Parts: sequence; structure tokens; C-alpha cells
Amino acid sequence: MAALVALYAIKGSSLHRSAGKLYLLGMGVAALTALLTITVNFPGPIIVNVAIALYAGGGAYLATRQRSPAVLRAEWVLFGLGLVALLGFSALASRQVLSGAIPLAAPLGVGGPLLVLVALDLNFLLR
Repeated sequence: MAALVALYAIKGSSLHRSAGKLYLLGMGVAALTALLTITVNFPGPIIVNVAIALYAGGGAYLATRQRSPAVLRAEWVLFGLGLVALLGFSALASRQVLSGAIPLAAPLGVGGPLLVLVALDLNFLLR
């Protein structure tokens, strides 16, 4: 919800900044809890949850920074890491789908949000 408020609030307004801070906090909590869960159990969906939380939180943080060559490089690095996470998950999931262990809808539902984030970032970076 905080992300939607931040996206649609007037950029720079106190509502926008407050929603953005809440979003960053939420992504931090999501990443931390997912990382703690990985230490107990190591399923693919949780790895993707960590990637999504770190990717979205990192992107939101970079969006708050002044545009500079360093920020642009960091955005490209973040994009690359997100792409590697997406491709790695896809490789693991495709083996499971091909073996019949899981239906095709399962990895699409889990990896779909990361795919959308990576695609949106690529569109942003190429403009």
C-alpha cells in the first residue's frame, strides 16, 4: 500500500516522502524475515522473496538520490543483480516444471513480480 501511495502522491510532498520511507522500511523487514527463513529452509520462492525485497528496496532508495553518474551505475548494477536472480530462479523452476514436480503457474506467480520489476527498470534505464 505504501508503494502505491508513494507512486501516486505528488512527488516531493510530505505524503510522498512518508510513504516512501514506510515502503523502504517494509522492504527491509521483508528482506530480513526472508533471509532469516532461508537459514531454516531453503526453498526457491523464499529466495525470490529476498531478491524482490532487496531489489525493490534498493530501487526505491536509489530513486531518492540525486541523479548522478554514480547513481546511474548503481541502478545498472541493481538491474544486473535482479536479472541474475530472475534467470537463476527460472533455471531452477524450469527443471521442476519439466519434471512435473510443480505446475507452470507456480513459478510464474512467484517470479512474476521480479520479472515486472526488472522489465520496468530496463525500460527506465534505456530511456
